[in-house]
This record gives sequence, structure tokens and C-alpha cells, in this order.
Amino acid sequence: MPEAAKAHTKVGAKAFIVYYWQVVDYATAALDTRLLRRLSAATCVGCDGGIRGIARVRDSGGRFVGGGDTVADITVGTMAPQGVVSLAYTVTNTRQKVLVPGKRTVIHPSGTTRLLSTLSRIGDSWRVMDLREPT
Repeated sequence: MPEAAKAHTKVGAKAFIVYYWQVVDYATAALDTRLLRRLSAATCVGCDGGIRGIARVRDSGGRFVGGGDTVADITVGTMAPQGVVSLAYTVTNTRQKVLVPGKRTVIHPSGTTRLLSTLSRIGDSWRVMDLREPT
């Protein structure tokens, strides 16, 4: 984790969410969700959906091709005294193929999505508590 992402500041929260999406890319490429699980709260429904999706592909003998993510336009809300902060940002992803033996190839086109996340300080690090599209 980059040093900047460890800071208990708005700049640290921004750096952490960029790092989080780099870990998503790693988890997808390596089919290894261990670090992603550590950075995501067990109660984060959006996080869990992504983690379970990666695990399903891995457990089926499949793999992902492409699909890198870039985070931009990050807006950080007011940081609560207990270390909770909300962020709004965009994630732009490249085209991705999901290849699973014996199944039809699924193609996710490139695109940009606006997302909201809530981060909380757990010890000396951040954790994603919520990850969703705005309603």
C-alpha cells in the first residue's frame, strides 16, 4: 500500500480508493481475492459481489482477460471524527472477457461508472464499508 494511502486525511482517503481499485485489478488478473477481502468490510455488499464474482470464475477454472480500471474525479466528503468518510468518483474500465471452460465467453464493454464509497479507519488503515452506484 502506498504511504499516501495510509494517511488519516482526505488526501489519504483519495490515495486509498485509487489503491483499492488497483487491488481489484490484481485480484481479477491473479484470481486472488485475499488482499481485496482485507481491504473490504464483510458488510460491504458491493465489495462482496465483486469478490464472489472473481471467486466463481476462479473456482470454475476460468480467467479474465483485460478489464483494467482507472479512478478519476474523486470528491471527498467531510471526514467524521471517528474516521469515516464518503467519496464520489468515476471508474473507467477497459473491455474485459470472462473465459470459463464449457461456457460462452462473456464480454464486458469498456465504460465509465460513477460510484460512491464509504471508508472507515480500522487500526492504521482504511477499509471500504460501502461501494455502490448513486441512486
